[in-house]
Amino acid sequence: MNALDNRATPELSGPDIGKAGPVQGGQYAAKSSRWRKHLWPEIDGIEAAEDALQWASLMAIPFAMSSLSSPILAGFWGALAWGIHRASRVAACAGLGLFWGSLLFPWPTMSGTTTWVKALLALPYTVAFANGIRGAFAVHQYRAGTGSDGRTSI
Repeated sequence: MNALDNRATPELSGPDIGKAGPVQGGQYAAKSSRWRKHLWPEIDGIEAAEDALQWASLMAIPFAMSSLSSPILAGFWGALAWGIHRASRVAACAGLGLFWGSLLFPWPTMSGTTTWVKALLALPYTVAFANGIRGAFAVHQYRAGTGSDGRTSI
């Protein structure tokens, strides 16, 4: 077959075209980019779950610091950061909900922030709090012994 022949080669023809990766055991292996590793990491062990929790709790600290004019709200954010650090599922879900509430309603946390800054902050904070939720649930699964059986990640 010469280089000018426009027929498909056997390696590129068939059901493999446009799929995520090579066939492994009847399943297509997903290609993992470096952005996916950082934004939505695999939580396949208790260490990875605790890393996700650490990032979520670190993301709650700036909100506690920025709302020092309202001590009640600053204390609430501080308690959420501590609860997320301790793998509380309620605190992780409340952190995401309170963050989105601070975007939608003019609370002291982000009241002086312009709309484009809120939009810029929305993605990393949402991803961090969502990973915190994933990490909190995964930690509880692994502590109960149901997450270590080789299933796909959460």
